[in-house]
Amino acid sequence: MRDEKEYKDLIHRLSRIEGQVRGIREMVESDRYCVDILTQVSAIQSALNSFNKVLLSSHIKSCVVEDIRQGKEGAVDELCKTIESKVRAMKGIEEEDEYDSVSATSMKSAIDTLNSFMGAFSLIMGAVASISLLVGGIGIMNIMLVSVTERTREIGIRMAIGAKTWDIRWQFLTEAMVLSLIGGVIGIVLGFVGIAAIKMFTSFTPVVSLLYVLLPFSFSGLVGLFFGFFPAYKASLLNPINALRYE
Repeated sequence: MRDEKEYKDLIHRLSRIEGQVRGIREMVESDRYCVDILTQVSAIQSALNSFNKVLLSSHIKSCVVEDIRQGKEGAVDELCKTIESKVRAMKGIEEEDEYDSVSATSMKSAIDTLNSFMGAFSLIMGAVASISLLVGGIGIMNIMLVSVTERTREIGIRMAIGAKTWDIRWQFLTEAMVLSLIGGVIGIVLGFVGIAAIKMFTSFTPVVSLLYVLLPFSFSGLVGLFFGFFPAYKASLLNPINALRYE
């Protein structure tokens, strides 16, 4: 779907071309010099080529990108055929003729190579993210273990007044999850700040799906639940009498 600015730009270009065509007709009707007419025809061809470039750019940014996100395999092939036909039209090459200036096959190969590179890059970033999650999870577990040690008397008092084993576990599991979710929120905020910076300093406009926000947020909670289980389990096994005597 084109925005209003893009729509007005395309209509403006078409209006200029339409005016140039009417001008050529008037030149022919008034029997103007052929060279002058050919000059105007060249100007129209240049304007049409410029219009094609703008329209193709819009098509790539909207339709093609969306089709690739949805996993439509024919999107790249269709784009290659479209570019090839436009180049043939610009260079005046017939469909049955071969040419060396642009090859749709080589273009598709370049796109496939780029996709392979992006796949490898995604794997590397996934490995880095996994290591970061592991380190962060171990950090949460260490914090909770220290918390259990420092709050041993508190745990003993809670057990003495009737707190059950799962009450103690859920207390520390909840604290670990909250700590992890706070980290997830900070990460999401930093991500949106990065997106705003990309929009500000480049012409690229990232699109963020709600799924890509909720999924990491939920996963951060699971990390807290997983790495907080051992400290919570350790806290629930404390002997109330020994816990009350702890100093």
